[in-house]
Amino acid sequence: MKVELVEDGLKATHGLRAPGLGLPGLRKVGSWHGSDGRSFISVDRNQPAVRVSLSPDANWAAVMIGSADAAAVARSIEAG
Repeated sequence: MKVELVEDGLKATHGLRAPGLGLPGLRKVGSWHGSDGRSFISVDRNQPAVRVSLSPDANWAAVMIGSADAAAVARSIEAG
């Protein structure tokens, strides 16, 4: 498992949405499918996010969740 802080979760989302909600420039929530696998995304405009890359045998490649205090969330996940 790898935890990383993402400065702008909206810009860091890549791939095709299926299923999910994508409001251009405002919000993304749902499944995004890319070359690195399927990710669950929930981010807002101008919001930092925490991306957690999961193990290769997991159903999801990564989860990325936006938070006003993403750095604290990342530290909490890393601390276990």
